[in-house]
Amino acid sequence: MILQLIINKYLALDPDLSYRLESLADKVLAINCTDYPNWHKYCTFTTQNLLFTSSQPEHIDVRIYSTFSGFIKFAISRDKTEIMLDGNVHVAESALKFFSELNIDWEEELSKYSGDIAAHQAGVLIARLKHYKQHSGSSLEEMITEYLQEESGLLPTVFEVNEFIDAVYQLRLDADRLDAKVTLYENN
Repeated sequence: MILQLIINKYLALDPDLSYRLESLADKVLAINCTDYPNWHKYCTFTTQNLLFTSSQPEHIDVRIYSTFSGFIKFAISRDKTEIMLDGNVHVAESALKFFSELNIDWEEELSKYSGDIAAHQAGVLIARLKHYKQHSGSSLEEMITEYLQEESGLLPTVFEVNEFIDAVYQLRLDADRLDAKVTLYENN
């Protein structure tokens, strides 16, 4: 399977691979892409690599669900917001940690094909793009939040939500006291 070949070649770039695979040996992940309901892959961890198959094994430790774009986001930026898990929590956390902590020196690998200078420049460009994405995403989120809360008044602020929660709590206490008084009055 080409997917298995590509992923194992990628994983082989990590110098700590065999050490980090030990805790996941013989664990099975079911990978379900929600964009393609009939597409199911099963990944078995060994102490050396990952084995992929389309046929369902007897035992599955964890099922991982996401859209195709969610899997791509996780692969590129380790963004887990669109990844859904079902099954053994310990195995799920270990698997996500395994993929999140891959230690691959992309500049070194690229330099084998393009030379040191071009690889370094590509590494700097990618780092700048990641920084820009993180910075622009958070500032856009802040601007939208401020507009919706302060200028348009469509959403409450955190302070307003907390005041509302306190008022509901106080109303519940008052209702309980009134209920107790009514019950006491009815019994006399």
